[in-house]
Amino acid sequence: TWAAVGAYILASLPLYLVHGAVAYADCFLSVMLLLCVGWLYLAARNTGDERMSFVRIGAIATGLLVYTKNEALIMHLPPILVLLVGLLAFGGFAHRERLKAIVWYGISVGAVAIPWLLFKWSNSLVFGNAKGIPDSDFAWQEGVWGSIIKNTFFEGNWGILPGIFVALLVFNWKTAARTSLIIPVGFFVMVWAGQLPIYMFTYLAVEALNQTGYARGMVHLVPIVVVITTALLHGATQNQR
Repeated sequence: TWAAVGAYILASLPLYLVHGAVAYADCFLSVMLLLCVGWLYLAARNTGDERMSFVRIGAIATGLLVYTKNEALIMHLPPILVLLVGLLAFGGFAHRERLKAIVWYGISVGAVAIPWLLFKWSNSLVFGNAKGIPDSDFAWQEGVWGSIIKNTFFEGNWGILPGIFVALLVFNWKTAARTSLIIPVGFFVMVWAGQLPIYMFTYLAVEALNQTGYARGMVHLVPIVVVITTALLHGATQNQR
């Protein structure tokens, strides 16, 4: 029942529905991110052989993620690896299991990332949206923060999902921070907060002011937001019974 609720929430989001029918890879990237983070989340919820199975398939998905879109290598892979390190350190893994997990992720990511990076460097291809961010002059960009707030909360892109999501995080912060939900929540926070300086201090501010690049970045995260929201809603209803 709750899986159906989550599917309905995701399918009801106007901008996500639009991107599902256009020639961009943003929806596909969002699915890959859901797999990578979701299987890491399930590894945190299980033990023994089941846990290591989720680690292995999560490693394969993370390797494929690198090739999916430029943003994945810079914006999404580092948070996934941070969460993996945290899970291995505090998730009750045996020493041998930690080594296996590191080997799986190392081989899976390296098998795709190394040849892909060599190809990009040999052909002078930049990262990001065909723009070299490291060459930018960093300075405060007016109007970006207001545009981000407007795009997130006060337009029809995401319906009422952002408001419900934030409210659930505030009122159920213990569940979000002290259970295995810390995996998807931590990923969302790191990625969302990590992209803000790019829009607020570089010439890529135009991507937020025109509500293009920022909105597409949110498309990447929406399935994970829906999973968190659905899990917290389920927990809230259980607590009221």
